[in-house]
Amino acid sequence: MEQRAVIKFNAKLGRSASETYILMKQVYDTLCLSKSNFFIWHKRFSDGRNTLEDDKHTGRPSSSKTPESIEKVREFVENNDGRGFTHQQRNDSNHSA
Repeated sequence: MEQRAVIKFNAKLGRSASETYILMKQVYDTLCLSKSNFFIWHKRFSDGRNTLEDDKHTGRPSSSKTPESIEKVREFVENNDGRGFTHQQRNDSNHSA
C-alpha cells in the first residue's frame, strides 16, 4: 500500500513511470514491486485512479471455510457412513490401519 501511495504521488506530479521506477528501486531495493506491477499501477494513477486498494474480484471467495460449510460437511459425514467416498478412498482407509 505504501508503494502504491508513492507511485500515485509521483504520477500526480507528472513524473514518468521510468523515472519513478528507478527511484522506487533505490528506496525499496528487493522489496520493490515487480516492474510489471509497478507499471500497471503507474498507468492506473496516471489515468486518474484515486484508490490504493485492489479492485474487487468476482467469483469464488478465497476461503470457503465458513461455519455453514463446516456444518454441511459434518452432517454429510454423520449421515452417510462413508458412502459418499469413492471406492479408492475406502480402500486407502482400509489398508492404512
